[in-house]
Amino acid sequence: MRSPTLSVSIRLLGLVVAALLAGLIAAPIAGAHGEGESDESLVLVRQAIALLVNKPGDLMAVKDKMNDGLEARHQEGVNLAMVRQAMDMMPGEQLGSDMMMSSGDMMQVRTLLEKSIGARPIVGGEDPVQIGDVPPPLTGEDTGTLVVLDPLPGRHGLTAVAWIAIVAAGLVVTVGAALSLRLRPKSSKTTSEGAPL
Repeated sequence: MRSPTLSVSIRLLGLVVAALLAGLIAAPIAGAHGEGESDESLVLVRQAIALLVNKPGDLMAVKDKMNDGLEARHQEGVNLAMVRQAMDMMPGEQLGSDMMMSSGDMMQVRTLLEKSIGARPIVGGEDPVQIGDVPPPLTGEDTGTLVVLDPLPGRHGLTAVAWIAIVAAGLVVTVGAALSLRLRPKSSKTTSEGAPL
């Protein structure tokens, strides 16, 4: 027959494991939904610039955004000739998907794309101005500026060693809680004066 404290410990362990599994399953599901493609060239060219900065190896996605920008319904605020010129500098599909661009070529493509939307570096201490003749609406996470800065070096995602450490710490806490419940001294019932009943 199981003791009540062991039963509570097993339930607590099951609850912790269920919470961890729910978190691991829910995260990819939450990130799986996507938004529809924009029909504005300005937005699509900005996304191409962001991909060049943050994912320089994903040239197919950059080309896809540039091509979408050229074919978009609303082409206000973008110099499409510069976008075409930047697209011509990208490696062709006949060269294979493993073809990489040199950093100098990538900077030229980025510069052309930034010029195509009217981006320019901020000089002095004044606030950045809107780029292009048609400023985008400020909605959601939009900052109201079209300037894309170089990425800051930072931490990457959790490694396998980090996940093992997190799980081990969770197990240590769970085992510690279970042992503290299991090994605590029996309470003796006494009266208010301290005499046993």
